[in-house]
Amino acid sequence: SESLAKAGLNLVFTGHYHAQDITSERWEADGEPLMLTDVETGSLVTYPNPFRMVTLNADDTVSIQSRRVTEIDYDTGGIPFPNYSEQYVSGGLVGLAYHGLIRPADQGGYGLSEEQANILAPQIAAAYVAHYAGDEMPDAATLESLNAYIQSGDPTLALLGQTLYSLWTDLTPADNDLVILPDGTTNMSALGTSDFSFGILPNAIPTDSLSE
Repeated sequence: SESLAKAGLNLVFTGHYHAQDITSERWEADGEPLMLTDVETGSLVTYPNPFRMVTLNADDTVSIQSRRVTEIDYDTGGIPFPNYSEQYVSGGLVGLAYHGLIRPADQGGYGLSEEQANILAPQIAAAYVAHYAGDEMPDAATLESLNAYIQSGDPTLALLGQTLYSLWTDLTPADNDLVILPDGTTNMSALGTSDFSFGILPNAIPTDSLSE
């Protein structure tokens, strides 16, 4: 990324991971400041079904606004499309996480019991859904739960806790709506992200029930 910045690239648009995520990095080379901003955009086929509007302004600023598909030509059973999409993705993630958690370690899984997987799978799904939406904001109970896993003394739980913590960690700038100034700094805003809700991890659960 530093090589790209040295070559004069300041802004790059990426995708593939299906998440709303914007990250900036700054360096200094020969006394000159360098900056590269990576604008990753989620997928139209995955919650929250986003797309971006990018405006190159006359004052050399770049305005980025995120929008979401709110309806499609499909029978969602009377459920508003944003809710339908979130439920569909969340349910699929729970299933994937559950099977990965109970799969034996020698087969690429974590080797947890079904009881443990039933507790952890929804938490993993919630973290991914929040990351897909961008501007992740875990509450105090969520952080308490993650810290309990990390400090549990169980290597598997600690690894899972660190993984969840990384998903919930949102680096600056804002992920959905912002203005990039000519000097590469950003005028950050989380406006426009209140039209959805995502599952928050439950309060910390006793780790002894997970480390049996």
